[in-house]
Amino acid sequence: SLLGSIEIPSDIIDDDNLRVYVPSFRIDLEREVDLVEEVARLIGYNEIPVSLPSVDLSYPEQDSERIKRNHINEFMTTLGFSEAINYSFYSSEYPSLLGISDKDNRNRHVTILNPLSEDQDVMRTSLLPCLFENIRRNVNFQQTSCKLFEIGKVFFPVSGQSLPDEPSRIAGVLTGQRDGSHVPLHTTDAQMDIFDVKGTVEALLEEMRLIDQVELTAAAGGVIEPFAENDYALNLIHGNTVIGTVGKIKQDVLRNFGIKKDVYYFYLDFTALCNLSPAAKAFASLPIFPSVKRDIALVIPSSTLSRDLVNAVLNSREKLVEHCEVFDVYQGDKIERGCKSVALSITYRSQTKTLT
Repeated sequence: SLLGSIEIPSDIIDDDNLRVYVPSFRIDLEREVDLVEEVARLIGYNEIPVSLPSVDLSYPEQDSERIKRNHINEFMTTLGFSEAINYSFYSSEYPSLLGISDKDNRNRHVTILNPLSEDQDVMRTSLLPCLFENIRRNVNFQQTSCKLFEIGKVFFPVSGQSLPDEPSRIAGVLTGQRDGSHVPLHTTDAQMDIFDVKGTVEALLEEMRLIDQVELTAAAGGVIEPFAENDYALNLIHGNTVIGTVGKIKQDVLRNFGIKKDVYYFYLDFTALCNLSPAAKAFASLPIFPSVKRDIALVIPSSTLSRDLVNAVLNSREKLVEHCEVFDVYQGDKIERGCKSVALSITYRSQTKTLT
């Protein structure tokens, strides 16, 4: 045999196995591959046919939440936000600074055995405190206009389990001028308000194609966050479940974090949003006929939401209605008490002819 020619005795056990007796002077032979190399050298490397290994090149399964997170990161930056990346642990005093009660689940923490400092002794249950600290630091460095967001995990202990629950959240904070720190030569120095943060959330839901599955409504009763102003509190609802909140931070909470400016926020359950099925992508050809706009003013009870009027128009199944929006709401002496005048702008368009 080939191995016998170089003084390496061997016995054939069967078609697939060979027992080799390594002589004492061949201390370099330690593994099977060493014997394979000896056989290849004796046969001649040029005599061994070349073949490629069989490798499965199937595309690995992707994490859908991670893909959506990367997409939303890019989208939020296009809205003028800067991404904040904070530690996953913070001070156990933060929930009380937000006004969260001791019975709230957000006051139950995963304690760190060897914290880096006293201010980082537990795993976070909310993204907002660290974002408030980011705002305070920026304001101290004279960056008075901030639009920050963060997507990250929060941690809640689970009874009877060694590992906590780790859902993902997306949070954002806005403060200062709407156009940032730019010199107002071609812009105004208007301050950001509740409509800026509300518009941000609506744009985010539009981008995720979830705008028709959730509803942004005024918060009421016990569902208002303890750190949000009652008159500026909104809830994002899916079915009967609140999956997010939007609003303005109370002044006493801001003082707890050393902030002297108005701050607006949104805080959404990103895991819940990712679990919703987005609307199918649809395509429509560009219109070739011009649109026609008509304005109408309606006097309705003050308790009726303007959004209900818009939905009634859009859901009227009138084929020519393309768009509807509120452009004015008036309450005054000329309107009956308990009522308001809502002005709607309705856009009509036909796909087959010019409207007159």
